[in-house]
Amino acid sequence: LHYDANGGSGAMADLEMTYDQAKALPASAFTRPGHSFAGWNTAADGSGTAYADGAEVSNRTTEDGATVTLYAQWDPNAYSVHFDANAPSGASTQIAGSMGDQELLYGKEAALAGCGYSLPGYEFAGWNAAADGSGTAYADGAQVASLTSKAGAVVTLYAQWKPLTYTVTFEGGDGATGSMEPQELAFDEPATLSPNAFENGGAAFAGWSVVGETGSSQLIADGAEVVNLCSLDDEG
Repeated sequence: LHYDANGGSGAMADLEMTYDQAKALPASAFTRPGHSFAGWNTAADGSGTAYADGAEVSNRTTEDGATVTLYAQWDPNAYSVHFDANAPSGASTQIAGSMGDQELLYGKEAALAGCGYSLPGYEFAGWNAAADGSGTAYADGAQVASLTSKAGAVVTLYAQWKPLTYTVTFEGGDGATGSMEPQELAFDEPATLSPNAFENGGAAFAGWSVVGETGSSQLIADGAEVVNLCSLDDEG
C-alpha cells in the first residue's frame, strides 16, 4: 500500500501486504494547513472505498507485486467569527442591537454578516481585527476566507465607529454687521468655537445662545470649548 498526501505534506513508508492477511493501517503522518485528516480513500476525490485511520484492510488486489494507493482525505477546519460592538470609550450614547457568531470553513469564501449594531451619533465604518483599528479592515458584508487555520478557533472582529458631523452657523443678531463661516464639528468630540467676528455698534459681545434657547443659563462664551451642540434624531 502506498500513501498519497493528496494536498497535504509529510512522509509515510509503503506498507507491505500479503493476500488474505489483514493489517491495520498506520496512523496518518500527513498534515495540511487549515484541514483535519478525515481518513483514506482509494480515489483522490473520495469517490472510492473509504477507510478510517487505523482501519484493517486486506485483499486490495489479487496481482502479485502490485501497488495500491490510498489517498488522504481532508476536511476544511470550521471556525467562528465573533462580532464585538466595540463602543468608543468616550461615547455618550449606548450601543443597540445584537449579532450572533458566524460559522465559516477554512478555504471557503463567505460574506460577513451585515452589521446588526447601531450607535446614535455615529456611523458604522466597518470591521477590524484590532479594537483600535490597527489590524486588517473589512467592509460591511465583505467576502472573507481563511481568517484562521485552527479548528474551532474564534476570530473576533471589532466594529469601527465614525462620529457624525454637524454644522454650527453663526448669526450676529439684530443690528450686527460682519460675517462668519459655518464651523463643522463632530459628535462627542470637544472643539473650540470660532471667535466672534460680528460687531454691533459699541456693544460688547456677551456670548452665543443656541437657537430656540433663551436665558443666561444657555449662554456660550466666545471661543468656548463645546461638545454635542446638536440634537439626535432617528437617523442619528
